[in-house]
Amino acid sequence: MKFAFSQEPKFMGRLEARTSFITGQPVQIRGLQAGANFGNRVILGVGYHWLQSRLTSVNDEGEQQRLLFRFAAPFFEYSFLHKKRWLVSIPLRIGIGGSSVESEVGNVDRGGVFLYEPAMSIEYQFLKYFGIGVGAGYRLMLVNNKAIDQNFNSPVYLFKFRVQFGKLYSDIRPTEE
Repeated sequence: MKFAFSQEPKFMGRLEARTSFITGQPVQIRGLQAGANFGNRVILGVGYHWLQSRLTSVNDEGEQQRLLFRFAAPFFEYSFLHKKRWLVSIPLRIGIGGSSVESEVGNVDRGGVFLYEPAMSIEYQFLKYFGIGVGAGYRLMLVNNKAIDQNFNSPVYLFKFRVQFGKLYSDIRPTEE
């Protein structure tokens, strides 16, 4: 890692789609991430993630309710294996955010969440500037919203699409002559 941090950092942006479970129901979590890539070995950054799936229920008054789940997460990713266009890495995420139930009267049962999400992923870099990947991990809720009965602890399956803005920028920026 010492070598990675001696490299000039390059901007990295990524869209992410993850499948996990909330109280046994499969759900989709979406995310946007941005950070600094140090020599394609270490990535440090921050992301914003939200529950894309609509989980609904009916409360005691017969009103339709929808579960909301959002969090910001600083992350660290270490790529320990590089073979041509393949990367194998260990992404770690610590998320801080909230969950609530939305009904006709507004958001109710709001509460904070604090989560830890380690994983392992593999990525294939194609067309020089883009990468796609998959991975698996586990979401562990260190602090969960006690006002709702949903279980957010779950295996997580990652689907990634990466745009390597740093490489793209260095190839298209004008050179000084």
